[in-house]
Amino acid sequence: MTKRQLFLVAVAVIGLSAVALVALAIASPGANLGTVPDWVGAISTLMAFIAAVVAGWFAYGAFKLQERQERDRIEANRRRQAECVVAWFNHGGHGDGHGGPEVMFFNGSGLPVWEVEMHLSHGPKRDIAEIGFQPPTSEPVNTNVWAWDYDHRYSYGIVIEFRDAAGMVWRRDSAGFLHLVGEYEIPLVEPPLFWNKTTGKATEGRFVPPSDGLDPT
Repeated sequence: MTKRQLFLVAVAVIGLSAVALVALAIASPGANLGTVPDWVGAISTLMAFIAAVVAGWFAYGAFKLQERQERDRIEANRRRQAECVVAWFNHGGHGDGHGGPEVMFFNGSGLPVWEVEMHLSHGPKRDIAEIGFQPPTSEPVNTNVWAWDYDHRYSYGIVIEFRDAAGMVWRRDSAGFLHLVGEYEIPLVEPPLFWNKTTGKATEGRFVPPSDGLDPT
């Protein structure tokens, strides 16, 4: 049962419960049924409550829909460049004394990618080819990486990892599906040390000239 169906069932239960309570009150011996305006007011209050519940439900549904659309838009923008980065085996591309297929790479995103790694497999054989920085191209390029000679018992597999222009690290598996690995972490770099002849100590991050005006080197 869907959420909408559950909601309609809940509204129906509330309405039927209210009607049952009214009928019970009428059927009770000695019940004070009140005046017509009292009944009109009670029914109006009940209808207003049901209408408020229905309006609240639809408002919540609209909010969740908008939230999901915004999330999908952000995800699509984040994946836009990575979707255009692929690698594959060119089984017709033998040459230069290599018996296996050559590996082709294509970055059609319009922006460069960094730290490109290709994880190759053929049965029990495994290898990693690092081709590093790759600029955008209008056509696929030969990476000058060749796989092993073909063994009919196994199929070739290739998984690539790379960092996009936004600093996100992606992996495209051997089935062609794209996965977000995470955000690139900038490695910590020790600040440079400069020697200060005045104090006789090394100073981090910036040069401090000696007070006597002598060359600090």
